[in-house]
Amino acid sequence: MPLYVCNARNGALDSSAKSRIAEAITNIHCKITGAPPSFVHTVFFEEAPQFPLEGKALYVRGTIRKGRSDDQKKQIRELIRDSLVEYGGVTSLVTEAEIRETPAGWVLEGGRSCQSRVKRLIGLRPKNSVALRRNKMLADEQLPNHPSLTLTARGLFTGLFFLSGVTHFTNIPYYIGLMPESFPFPAFWVILSGVVELAGASMILFNWRPRLGGWLLIIFLIPVTIVVHGYEMLHAEDQAMRAIQQASFIKGFALIGTALFFTQVGVTPKRPAPSV
Repeated sequence: MPLYVCNARNGALDSSAKSRIAEAITNIHCKITGAPPSFVHTVFFEEAPQFPLEGKALYVRGTIRKGRSDDQKKQIRELIRDSLVEYGGVTSLVTEAEIRETPAGWVLEGGRSCQSRVKRLIGLRPKNSVALRRNKMLADEQLPNHPSLTLTARGLFTGLFFLSGVTHFTNIPYYIGLMPESFPFPAFWVILSGVVELAGASMILFNWRPRLGGWLLIIFLIPVTIVVHGYEMLHAEDQAMRAIQQASFIKGFALIGTALFFTQVGVTPKRPAPSV
């Protein structure tokens, strides 16, 4: 049973960060070792004395069965540190990850006594801790995960926002004309929406904080869909224009749903191939 214990400063991680770190650790371990996701367990504590922080904000100690290569252990350690930086909101200078081994004969993987084993291994009752297991819906075995396909998907999704974002600066009068006449400071909102749109699309395309990029696109899409397309759908004098705005209104909510998916799943990072 691979067990990863994460010790953090008080208040350093909220429940969302813990969930993402646990998911990342599970993905890292399974990708490099080939173990099933259900075998991997992650437990969180705050300033537990058994796992001294020694000036660090986040510390992870992984206990895995003996027999993994040094290269595999190095990859696991480095990728876990990267995930702590990405999801813990800290720099690499205040993170530490350590991998320890236990004899293969001592390990019971897939057993039923997981909670009691956790208590024995770490010497603590998991009071005030959160044990998190990776969502099975997102397991690598159940979702296709090909780098070329994910990059193509991100390009197709964000291409629309790049094109629209650029025209927010090159054709400002057009976008002002789409807004209700009573809307204050229309030029300011056109430019601001272009900045938000381009920033969110870039973060998703280049896999830099893609979850935040998804939220930025939602911030852009909700007012545009409701205030612009929704208003024109109801008030446009031309029937054909009403039909066009209705289609844009429906498309806007479809894009919001896709952006929401990115806020929860993000983008699967590249992982090195397991050592043979």
